[in-house]
Amino acid sequence: MRDMTGRLHEDYPFMESEVLYAVYSEMAIKPNDVICRRVPISFIDTKATRETILPRVVNIMAKELKWTEEKKAKEL
Repeated sequence: MRDMTGRLHEDYPFMESEVLYAVYSEMAIKPNDVICRRVPISFIDTKATRETILPRVVNIMAKELKWTEEKKAKEL
């Protein structure tokens, strides 16, 4: 089992585990669903979202949803 207790970004309280919750409990299927609706970080810090948070969310979702590299690239 992976440790998902880390933050999505060191400056904000949003946790990696919130991505998993969004995927499995709220049926989020796109990174945008997570960063705009479930963990609204994209409205707080667009630069951090683009540079750090979005890639982390995509990697978490890709592992959980078994995305191909092509799908990961598309979502980024």
